[in-house]
Amino acid sequence: MADVAPDAAPSGDDDASATRDASTPPDEGGSGADAAGGADAGTGAADAGGHADATSPIDASSDGADGSTGNGDSGGSDAPATGYPTTCAQAGADAGTQSVTLYVGGDPNKPWTAHCSGGSAYLTLGSSSSNFSSYPGGGCAQNAHGPNTVTTTWSMLRIDPTTLVVDTSDHAGATSSGDTHETSGNGSVNTDYTTMPYASARSCVDQNPGSATASVDLTGTPFAVDTSQQWYLLGFSNNNTGNKPFGGASPASGKTLSLSVGGFPAGITPCQSDFYQTTGGSCLQLVYSP
Repeated sequence: MADVAPDAAPSGDDDASATRDASTPPDEGGSGADAAGGADAGTGAADAGGHADATSPIDASSDGADGSTGNGDSGGSDAPATGYPTTCAQAGADAGTQSVTLYVGGDPNKPWTAHCSGGSAYLTLGSSSSNFSSYPGGGCAQNAHGPNTVTTTWSMLRIDPTTLVVDTSDHAGATSSGDTHETSGNGSVNTDYTTMPYASARSCVDQNPGSATASVDLTGTPFAVDTSQQWYLLGFSNNNTGNKPFGGASPASGKTLSLSVGGFPAGITPCQSDFYQTTGGSCLQLVYSP
């Protein structure tokens, strides 16, 4: 098989649907391309510290300091003036596991059901079969038994309830199957895959994929992917114009998104820093959209 193209941060012209991020470092081979540029979404506002009964709005006058800072739920500030809990801690669910009603921004008109676990807030998805991330085997993705597809399906997502940013690296609500081994960088980079981050996919088959390699489905939840969300095609292709990876997110925002990617190798992700799609991160921005 011909040498695999270097797999490092891409350069070159962007595709027509995206603007190049000037801060993205070039490919080792000098020929990949990013999709839409832009910074990853930020995370982490402070939780209120007042605790209350999980089934009722919190008392806006409470002023206790909350020592819990579980991932997805930061802590330690006063309750929102509205008196409606925004975080698990404010709803008295900063320990143990329970489901509570939270309110985006403390707005009584923006309720949602959060699964609180260890102080972190999780969003339960309507369908795990249509929330998947994958790395189809083939090309430079092989294992001892030949090509094998890695598939991760999701039933819950960890979400920061103050910023509505999803942590795509949290696998508490995920199940994975399959494994593969990627050899890239002309043999200098070797990576084993048994999981994939949420809203991400990878490929080492250098052609336009015939089907989705990842899917986001927020149907049945009061959230959607924000129109400000950036998607990054990271990697290289010998067979596409400008040596850019095939694929993208269609549409780029909304309740349901189909993601696809092809390259040698290449990936698609909402996390610009996750070049190999091995870690994920807090980078998928949602909005309240019942």
